[in-house]
Amino acid sequence: MKHLFIFTIPSVQEFISQARKTQDLYAGSKLLSDLMSYAAKDIFVGEFNGKLIFPDKDAETFTNRFLGKIETDTPKKIGAEIEEKLKKYFFDIATEAVKKIIKKKLPKGFDEQINNLLDIKWAFVEWDGKNETYSQAYDKLERIIGAVKNVRDFEQLEYQKVYLNEEDKRAKKLTSIIGERGRKCSVDGVRNVKFYRKTDDDLEREKKEEKKDRLYTLEKKLFLDVEEEVFFITEDIPLKYIDYGEGLSAVSFVKRTYKANDIDFPSTAKIALMKLEKDNPNEFDKYQKLFNKNDFPTLLITHYDKLELKKIDKDFNDTFDYHYFYKENLTEKEFLNKEQLKWVKKWNKKFIKPLIGENKNRYYAIIAADGDSMGEQLSNVKSLEEHRKISEVLSEFSEKVRKLDYINDNNKLARVVYSGGDDILAFVNLDYLFDFLREVRGLYESLLRPVAEELNNTEDRGFNSQFLQGQLLLIIKLRLV
Repeated sequence: MKHLFIFTIPSVQEFISQARKTQDLYAGSKLLSDLMSYAAKDIFVGEFNGKLIFPDKDAETFTNRFLGKIETDTPKKIGAEIEEKLKKYFFDIATEAVKKIIKKKLPKGFDEQINNLLDIKWAFVEWDGKNETYSQAYDKLERIIGAVKNVRDFEQLEYQKVYLNEEDKRAKKLTSIIGERGRKCSVDGVRNVKFYRKTDDDLEREKKEEKKDRLYTLEKKLFLDVEEEVFFITEDIPLKYIDYGEGLSAVSFVKRTYKANDIDFPSTAKIALMKLEKDNPNEFDKYQKLFNKNDFPTLLITHYDKLELKKIDKDFNDTFDYHYFYKENLTEKEFLNKEQLKWVKKWNKKFIKPLIGENKNRYYAIIAADGDSMGEQLSNVKSLEEHRKISEVLSEFSEKVRKLDYINDNNKLARVVYSGGDDILAFVNLDYLFDFLREVRGLYESLLRPVAEELNNTEDRGFNSQFLQGQLLLIIKLRLV
């Protein structure tokens, strides 16, 4: 029997938006797209010979759902198998990503947090093209999946053990509990911390209280009773993964480590300074050399007379970040080496401040775009062929939007977080903002209008609205670095 099949991960907005860094945001979006691509291409098409309707089979970026057609007598079994295989795949890639960074045993509760993340929904309807039209079958399928999404499965975590009171603590009597008790993740604010990097204050307190309270950080900062429930980050792990005093859940740490060597998403400071850097590459390059222990003295000697440098070996900050272009970030907290801080401040005042100015070059734009009523308009398609045609053009649109990115062209002062179907999320430098908007609007009009005209000229469309000619809604937010 032939069936239409929808597979979706509904609760993705929260997962993607839970981010402290632009890298978190991009990694969350990339991870979701990769998961859905695997479910659609590798499992649904590759293993079960299904045929994709939406997105297009050649799409590089996937949304949180796919629609397909499949011939089978056991659709429930196939739906359940795709769900099971995807959850296993996510667990495997999540564990692999973290283990590339953490070479030791992962903390207790890591597996449970990862396995509890994905809320997968799927539905199917029988359709052979004889007893009802494609439009009728698709409408029925959408109503079913809509009802299914309103019911969210909930599973309590049950891995944790705690001391219920001081008497139990003295007796070392641990009791299993339902749920999680302890400090919550700095990013998602929901799950318990599984990875934590101690601050200097933590280390000092532990040293002072070692005889009285060996587990100061565990008990007083993370509110945990069992050491195995958290991994304390060691100094050999770069700060880009987790900062001092930052505590991350298993899910948030996976976002930090997923394809970490392949993903280099710029900070908001870099976005704001893109045009300035493009026009002044030498000044930007010199400033970054102040964060290289070997280049630091050489650079200063060539620019300052009668230079007297103290030792810079200890506590040298060799981790450059674009937020150091702004003088308020040049603090003793960021620079433990006072000699380095002194000269970075001098350099910033003499060479960088005249470029940046007091209040200029501090803003960037966030662009969110969405096709107006696209879901409603797709419900009006009359045939499977029409739906596939729309999928093809939306895939082409999203692929071309992704190229409006400085990774592909250094004249494009933007970085696209996500472009799939008619949805776009991008960070844009203000000097490129209106060019970016014009180019996106132009692509939307040039690619979708011909398809719209072709489909609207088809006889018996059965509705009055002009198909696929809705506006592209653009939301622009200006943010201060």
